Amino acid sequence: MFINTALGALGLALLFLLIAQAMNRLMPERTVRLYRAWQRQRAGLAAAVQPLQGLQTPYLHGGKGEVLVMLHGFAADQDRFYDLARHLKDHTRLLIPEMAGHGDADKDPGADYSVVAQLDRVRAFVQSHKLTRIHLGGIGMGGTIAAWYAARYPDEVASLWLLNASATQDAWQAPWVQTYDATGHCPMIVQSIEEHLAKWKLGMGETKYLPYCVLHAWATAGARDFALHKTMFKAMRQTPPLENHYTGLQTPALIVGGELDRLVPAASVRTLAKVFTRAQAMVVQDLGHLPHLESPAQIAQDYVAFRAKLAAGSRH
Repeated sequence: MFINTALGALGLALLFLLIAQAMNRLMPERTVRLYRAWQRQRAGLAAAVQPLQGLQTPYLHGGKGEVLVMLHGFAADQDRFYDLARHLKDHTRLLIPEMAGHGDADKDPGADYSVVAQLDRVRAFVQSHKLTRIHLGGIGMGGTIAAWYAARYPDEVASLWLLNASATQDAWQAPWVQTYDATGHCPMIVQSIEEHLAKWKLGMGETKYLPYCVLHAWATAGARDFALHKTMFKAMRQTPPLENHYTGLQTPALIVGGELDRLVPAASVRTLAKVFTRAQAMVVQDLGHLPHLESPAQIAQDYVAFRAKLAAGSRH
């Protein structure tokens, strides 16, 4: 009896797996919608839209506690933070805006996509939620925007969390940037599934499985936004290194780099720690450019410990 029940359960599980694999390949658009809904539910995130400066800004929100605004990277979107949110939702309230020109946010080819313009949009988003002081974090481009935000408006940022932020001269001296300067080719701006898979492998320290439906969705978005993202990256490339304008800033910061990051050299961590002198700097072994996807539990644990230490210090 027990064996028959176990075999029946196993057969049912295999059937569901086969159906999921078939949908993954044959109906990627519908499957990715279901996948995103499932991931958002697991992470305790809900979706909303905020009109800002004439542009519709989608965002995800959830969790409890003091607010942490998280900014995604270049040519990415708000949905890259599911795994991280799952480990943070019991410790902080999350607001994750879709950056202009990305994902489902409005896309105006004539808009200003410089780092300063992007941080002004983030600030407007924060103010639309009646928040006067926030914790702020970001990955890659999002980290750069967060760092400049804190530098320009230090009284509005309680703490910073920078993950492989591309804000320094070290980042702009990376080999792929030198290739971009010479040829105009950027490995971050891609449009086919094959190119996205190559980009995924480039960003990861150790490559992890990615569902076909997700790759398909990324490729569709990449093809749609290809020309706009080329314009956006050109505008971002004009951003001066943060250390050329600021040093000795007092915003508490957790600055994280990946030892295997092929996009932002680990030296950027040390440079940012000179800009934000109350920083805890970490270069994590075996991690690449996407620590929030490669090791979300460990990255979240480090951040929760950082925030706890910060809160303990404020009570003394």
